[in-house]
Amino acid sequence: MISAPPIMFFALLTVLAIFLNGFGRRTLVVVNQIALDVGVALFCISLMGGLQVMSDPTALGPVFGGALFGFFCGLTIKLITSALLKDTDRGDSSQRTKPIWIRAGAVGIFSIGVLSMFEESAGIAAFISPSAFLGVSSVAIAISVALVRIDVDRIVALVDFLPVIGFVPFVWGAIKAFHATEPSAIGPITATMILGLLYSYLARAMVFIACSEETLPKRPHMADAFYSFLPIITLFVFLLVLWIA
Repeated sequence: MISAPPIMFFALLTVLAIFLNGFGRRTLVVVNQIALDVGVALFCISLMGGLQVMSDPTALGPVFGGALFGFFCGLTIKLITSALLKDTDRGDSSQRTKPIWIRAGAVGIFSIGVLSMFEESAGIAAFISPSAFLGVSSVAIAISVALVRIDVDRIVALVDFLPVIGFVPFVWGAIKAFHATEPSAIGPITATMILGLLYSYLARAMVFIACSEETLPKRPHMADAFYSFLPIITLFVFLLVLWIA
């Protein structure tokens, strides 16, 4: 099922990348780096809107179909930009990076687009979870402190860890969900799990928008695919197990 909001969202992302980096290979690199991350975020956003009808088996198909379309858009963009780039291509390093206030403004515009997706899916309030935010932030801070003792660029390393960080509250929530004695508690727990993933993937996308791509790593395409398909497959399995149970 084709849905206009994900297409418009990726169009906004492309416009921002062109505005910040011009019509060049740097734009392709940046879009390539965050396409799948944004696709996962759109998957989670759509899934949040479908949680309210998950008790209806006939609604599972449309819910997952709509959620997968956002990821399909990101995957298509990833494949197209990957075909135009070499694995080692980092863009034009001689090109000047936009001032920080312009990049911050681009992140703000991106955030407005995200909030509009939130509102259309389940309402902005449904995407506010202090426990999910605290879980992701706590793990990120702990990793950042641990990286002090290692001779690496902490920002670069932390950005690479973000997809994994989102799985910490996810796994913890799954444990709580399977031990929940009240069926009514499973919905809020599942929402918190999804939001933990959503926060981490959105944070990574925003970092790539805000920072020059020369300062951040270009992950191999296989790692991109692994970190993008893993949350989707995990959510499928988790919700299927809950539905069968």
